Amino acid sequence: MSDLTVNAATRTALLALQNAADARLDAARRLESGKRVERVGDDPAAFFQARALSNRIADIDETGRRIGQALSAVETGLVGIEAAEELVQQLRGLALSAQDASADRLPTITQQFDILRNQLDALAADVSYGGVSLLDDPAGTVSVEVGDISGATADITGQAASASALGIGTAAGTYNGFASSADIAAAVSAIDGAVNAVLRGAASRLGSGVALLNIRETFSSDLSATLQGGVDDLVLADLDEEAARLVSARTRDQLGTFSLGVAAESETAIQQLLGIGS
Repeated sequence: MSDLTVNAATRTALLALQNAADARLDAARRLESGKRVERVGDDPAAFFQARALSNRIADIDETGRRIGQALSAVETGLVGIEAAEELVQQLRGLALSAQDASADRLPTITQQFDILRNQLDALAADVSYGGVSLLDDPAGTVSVEVGDISGATADITGQAASASALGIGTAAGTYNGFASSADIAAAVSAIDGAVNAVLRGAASRLGSGVALLNIRETFSSDLSATLQGGVDDLVLADLDEEAARLVSARTRDQLGTFSLGVAAESETAIQQLLGIGS
């Protein structure tokens, strides 16, 4: 049995058909996936560069997630500071009310003062996020890595806000049941010191920490988006261009089919002319 042979024109037409089919399938795949580079063979340099960028984006996103959690912890501390100041201001009001209170009324004010004072300790213990309490005694610290390459960290230390840490004594013991103006003045002085020197100072420090973490969180988000844009430039397909390539491949396919038919007819005509196969 002799081998099947084709003439040069037929071989050229078949090769054109194969190339057109490959181009059509390639364009269709890119249109379907939206990507120009999916495998190493598509574009090795772009593939590995995009992979490196994608890996860094994952690291940045994880850093941003941790920053977000740290931000929530510090914001929780600020909420606690505000609540503690409200409690302390109520204590101040009770102490001042003792100035004009009758002797019969003083025990009640003293009791109310000490009950409310105990709430400071409970509040300080309850102000916790993710296992970190910035107001408990001793106060916790939020430490978070903010730089994916530099390894830089932000350390934000809280402020113990228990009654003893704030320097506010008991009405019954420290302030002698508000028995004298000096006792009342001592309580008010301690309360004012707790507000001005401790709580508001702590609020300022935590507020600065919130500002820093907000900046870093925004930076991480923006950097991740920028790098993702770089990945897209490397791997995404130009859909208009791929659509044009698909149309062109289909046209070439049609022309190749026509050329193959012409080549076959020509070969048949030559064979008939030479009397081959008759």
